[in-house]
Amino acid sequence: MRWSRLVLAFAGAGVTLPLAAAEFVLEPSFNSRLTQNDNLLMSPDDRRIETFLLELSPRLRASASAEKWRVTLDTRVTLERFDDDEFDFDNQNVSLQMTRRTETLSFNFVAQNARQNTRGTELQELGVIGFEVDRRDSQYFRPSVTWTMNPTNQLTVGGSFSNVHFDGFSFSDYDYYTADVSWAHQWDEKTRFDITAFGNEYQSAPPTAMIDSFFACVFGFDGIDRFDSETLGISVGFNRQSSTKLSYRGSVGYRDVTNENERRCREIDNSLRIIQSEGKSDGFVLDTGLTYQGETYGVDFSLAREVTPAGLNFLTERDSFTLNVTYRFTEKLTGSLLVAGFETASIDESIPFERDGLRVGPRVIWQIDNKLSVNGGVLYRTFESLTVSGRREGINIFAGFNYRFTPTRFSR
Repeated sequence: MRWSRLVLAFAGAGVTLPLAAAEFVLEPSFNSRLTQNDNLLMSPDDRRIETFLLELSPRLRASASAEKWRVTLDTRVTLERFDDDEFDFDNQNVSLQMTRRTETLSFNFVAQNARQNTRGTELQELGVIGFEVDRRDSQYFRPSVTWTMNPTNQLTVGGSFSNVHFDGFSFSDYDYYTADVSWAHQWDEKTRFDITAFGNEYQSAPPTAMIDSFFACVFGFDGIDRFDSETLGISVGFNRQSSTKLSYRGSVGYRDVTNENERRCREIDNSLRIIQSEGKSDGFVLDTGLTYQGETYGVDFSLAREVTPAGLNFLTERDSFTLNVTYRFTEKLTGSLLVAGFETASIDESIPFERDGLRVGPRVIWQIDNKLSVNGGVLYRTFESLTVSGRREGINIFAGFNYRFTPTRFSR
């Protein structure tokens, strides 16, 4: 792919690695979880699929570092095995992070290649599964450069490219481009301010089979052939470390979105009907959070409003919150309670789409030693479409373990 070659060329030019002076670390680990799921696809009550799911997840994290640079390669495979092998899937994720520093410059590069399924992505993030569970392949690249102008001021310039492809007809492939410039000022030892200007472009097109169907015209619905959305915005924010236990952050900004879409469908006489339209949308973006970690309990809370791409052939605005409370019963036994919710809607008011979701669940972790831990809990999930009536619910009961092997270290 042309874009991936260009980004990799940038990374190669900015990060030259003197392997002769490197220290290498290999960190293997293995996770396993057994889950009883009473509504696998979050279907209506009369179509629930109850199943047991066994997940086996080996992982290898490899890093190499020297005085001015660091490279980390993280590889994970998750094997999903169900009662009904129709839903079996092998998720794969490979990520690469590279950093090279000089006295005033820091070159950074992040790349990720993932193979997932829509049961674990679109269903989790949007409350949408489509007509069936599809495979989802994605690539992500982000190069950036940070210039330290003086001890209190930094300037960062970066950009990213994402490509998402679905096997199936339920979701639409899309490309997502971003660019951003950020200035940060260290006000004092505990407080940092920043201002960021950003822009992005979302390009999407549905599967050909959806475009060519004449049923859209017959029933008065125009299928979207192409959706192009451009966003410009600016935000200001701060981070403050009040103490070793308490920190909080916040940013708020303005965004302006321009949408262009082309709709077409095939008439009964085999002719194409094409409708082009444009629209604008503006609003605010938000990202705020608070973290407290005491000796006995901890609290992590975040609240956000963001514009996000989705495989639905349009851009979405997503409001979300997450609250995670932890309590340490003993030195090795910890409990937690998660409450997380979201509401997402189409950024284009002419497209009727609005969903909300909620996840609530307690969890317990027993750290047997520095290598082995076991965990278990319950997770309640609910989704509701505000454009299609009906709330859907499901409960997961799970137990599993995590084993971290002794890291291997060597240098040359």
